[in-house]
Amino acid sequence: MNRRSFILALGSAALVPAFPEIAEAATWTRLGTARVNGRLDREIIPVGRSRGTFRQIRLRVRDNDLLLLDVVVRYGNGTVERFSVRNRIRRGSYTRTFDLRGRDRFIREIYFTYGRFTDRRGSTSVEAWGRR
Repeated sequence: MNRRSFILALGSAALVPAFPEIAEAATWTRLGTARVNGRLDREIIPVGRSRGTFRQIRLRVRDNDLLLLDVVVRYGNGTVERFSVRNRIRRGSYTRTFDLRGRDRFIREIYFTYGRFTDRRGSTSVEAWGRR
């Protein structure tokens, strides 16, 4: 490694503690997205074996506040894990992080139920994120 590369790498590494949200974002993988219409409903985000296994997930609401009721993870072997949310998630925000039980199972799909938007206009998208 030449001196210039070393100094550039050292400078980049020094910036990571200054921007912890960037460092944290690098550890999460987007698993998929669902478009929701804001009426009481249920949506599914397919994930699949090719994405690998994860130990944590969280959801992000993009364009509108959303009343998120429940999140259900269906694993490849057919078992399910349920998480109660029952909380309003503001646009641009994430749910809390859900710890998944078991290590050697892939996520087949994530589905969630939700209520009306608080302002009752438009639609939004919900992204599923996973951490290995």
